[in-house]
Amino acid sequence: MSVNTPTAAKIIDAIYSDFEQWAGTKSGRVYVARDLANAMNVLGQTGSGWIGVIHWEGDEQQGEPINRGPVVANRIRVFLHANMGPTTQADLGLIRTTAARDPFLDVVEAVRYRMLQYTIEGLNSPANRVMYIGTTDRQDVNGVTVAAYGLEFRVYSAIRVPSEQIILKAK
Repeated sequence: MSVNTPTAAKIIDAIYSDFEQWAGTKSGRVYVARDLANAMNVLGQTGSGWIGVIHWEGDEQQGEPINRGPVVANRIRVFLHANMGPTTQADLGLIRTTAARDPFLDVVEAVRYRMLQYTIEGLNSPANRVMYIGTTDRQDVNGVTVAAYGLEFRVYSAIRVPSEQIILKAK
């Protein structure tokens, strides 16, 4: 695999680097999580503004099972959470501006829009674009439902294909 091959780690690192800077200008903080439980723990942090967590959920081989190519579709979720504020109707923070941030659904839309702007260098169009799959308003972690928006995206990356073979003898 060449140095310029866009692997999942390189792509997520590039997304994180840009997203962290961008979120900082929008009263947000961004983290990377190794698994869903860790993502939900990070979302439990307090503070003003909002929190975003990038989580790689795995990948899927593209193409036929035989003659598989060196490309996989990665599943990436961006989880979003914000304290809605100490008001009698805290959920109004979804649709109204608070002292800490814009309406939270506007934050969700802005994050989706930012993710869809990304183009991955080293892959051909249209496989070089981040694709939006959908958003859910709750996440299940070990049987516990957590209130957080989860935006799901798909992005392609290369995988290493071995040039050497290891021949095994079946007995």
